[in-house]
Amino acid sequence: MLTTSLLLASLSLAGDDASAPLSFSEAVSQLSSGASLRAVIRYGQCLRNSEPGPQVTAGVPLQRFEYAPKGALGNPSGFLAASHTQWVLHPRHGYALEQIRLLVYEDLRVEVSKRLLEPRKVRVLGEEIYGCSLGPNGGLTLHD
Repeated sequence: MLTTSLLLASLSLAGDDASAPLSFSEAVSQLSSGASLRAVIRYGQCLRNSEPGPQVTAGVPLQRFEYAPKGALGNPSGFLAASHTQWVLHPRHGYALEQIRLLVYEDLRVEVSKRLLEPRKVRVLGEEIYGCSLGPNGGLTLHD
């Protein structure tokens, strides 16, 4: 009985784990104060070569980032840049490195670059670029 109660309690707590999506300014503020965030990419809500992407969802941890406010680098709008690289087992290339690069602009435009890299020579095996927007229906959301 106690085991069942503990299991039910842990399941209900696990359901509360999802956080509300953050705005651009909230994400910049939290990252600038040392927090780690997560990005959720819904490729099907993004465009690649003017066509919707595949119905694939990916999660990317954001720990390293760069924020440049408007004009800091001659840039016309502020942006947040981050990337994450991990090992994947690709059906055609075997083990490879997958690099996801995110550019999130303060006007909510997002560019997602997904590269597959050959690990020994760090040569690009393939690249896909998606255009999205920041928000629940835009293809990219940021969470704490």
